[in-house]
Amino acid sequence: MRVLGWSDDTSDSAELMVTFRVRLSNAPPRQCVGYRNIVGGIHRQTDVLPGEIRSDGLPCFSGELRARRDAASGTPVLLGPFAFGPPSARFLLCELERRCSRRSG
Repeated sequence: MRVLGWSDDTSDSAELMVTFRVRLSNAPPRQCVGYRNIVGGIHRQTDVLPGEIRSDGLPCFSGELRARRDAASGTPVLLGPFAFGPPSARFLLCELERRCSRRSG
């Protein structure tokens, strides 16, 4: 992982703020397989926050994480309410859900 502003000289206790933007380029259309109003969300701790729908129809999410050097490996570790998983394999959690029931007929 590469974090802008991070260098080999960055101290082990330093934290950098990282702004991220995720665009779900392979998201299904808002209407798919008989379902309407499919929307995306990104997990922030236990909450699921809505993204914005861009002009191309794809959902987009943004937020901030902190990066700190792992004492054992020296690599950046992402921290904050959007970061999930063990320190060596952090990930962002996005989901799709339908807001309306399946169309009849």
